[in-house]
Amino acid sequence: MPFAVELTFPANRYHATPWGAHVNEGLIEWPPSPWRILRALVACWHRKAQSEIPRELMEELVRCLAETLPEYEVPRGWRSHTRHYMPDYTGTNKIYDSFLHLPPGGALRIAWPAASLTAEAAGALELLFERLSYLGRAESWVVASPITAPVSTNVRPIADAIASGVPH
Repeated sequence: MPFAVELTFPANRYHATPWGAHVNEGLIEWPPSPWRILRALVACWHRKAQSEIPRELMEELVRCLAETLPEYEVPRGWRSHTRHYMPDYTGTNKIYDSFLHLPPGGALRIAWPAASLTAEAAGALELLFERLSYLGRAESWVVASPITAPVSTNVRPIADAIASGVPH
């Protein structure tokens, strides 16, 4: 069964550093890599749904989503950053906080059109997305809602990059 979800960011910001990059490099992982999405779902399961979704079902769900690449409908956004000093025990450190600024109501839609989810796994996935509170860094608040409307795909991950170990 295919699956699609719509993500909105209440603060109109998405903070996520690509795998292998330092946070102060100013890089933004956009759209979220398949790896980041799966990792967020597993973390959500551990914190908010372990008593309702059996481990075997969670493993099935992750395996199913990992077998097929998602497709994205990416909204317009602007790369931005703040620079500030963060106090620590010895003084301060200069922080370069990069993020993607999204327009109000700018929604990211993600679809797995080739997913072969069972109805039970799709129900578990809906529950996990409904309980997901952030994606990327903790300041990237997110509201996720499963959708049935078709996704107008404008971005697809490169399968060769995924296969070679590059998460995005």
